[in-house]
Amino acid sequence: MKNESNCLFGNVNVSMLIERSLFSISQVDSSGSIVSHISLFAHPNIPVVPPCDWVNWAKQLYGLQQITSGNSLFIHLMTWKRRYSSEILKQLIDIIFLHCSFLENVLMVAPPGMMCEELEDFFTRIFPMKLENVCNIQTLYVCMRKNHFPKLSITMALDKDHDDLWSINKAQNIKLGSFYGEYYYSDIISHSPENRILLTAK
Repeated sequence: MKNESNCLFGNVNVSMLIERSLFSISQVDSSGSIVSHISLFAHPNIPVVPPCDWVNWAKQLYGLQQITSGNSLFIHLMTWKRRYSSEILKQLIDIIFLHCSFLENVLMVAPPGMMCEELEDFFTRIFPMKLENVCNIQTLYVCMRKNHFPKLSITMALDKDHDDLWSINKAQNIKLGSFYGEYYYSDIISHSPENRILLTAK
């Protein structure tokens, strides 16, 4: 592991973390060498914070009101080869959010005095509330799904959606638009049978 990883996560038992984690990813290069790894758990890696009560800790100390035990995971180990940093981190984040549909927040606890500048392109660093001296205190790094993969708003299609659907269709396939006619979407929305539901996503 990198020295930075040891400073952030301590001298951890990697095989145990992989076995017990909720979600772990390792990436390899073309030669089969491991270039990155991340292990996620449902609670922070802080012994004094009970795993069953970390939500109150995050809300009261850091003001993270959107955090719940059902939409958040904590990084207990993350390491990578330095020359791959930016692309590796983006790929790891993409994979995590794509495979964990319930997940809204990925968090990492940084020990007092520790910063991870490579994370700050993807994570927001959060300091405890109501503290004046923030130079040597424990902080949180938070990565939110909405900043990488905004969720679609899915609703039943209405007549008013015709113009938007038609403009998308026309821009992507002129021949298809001319074949079906300008009011195709309006017709199928208005005259669809009861056993067919049309949905739109925004």
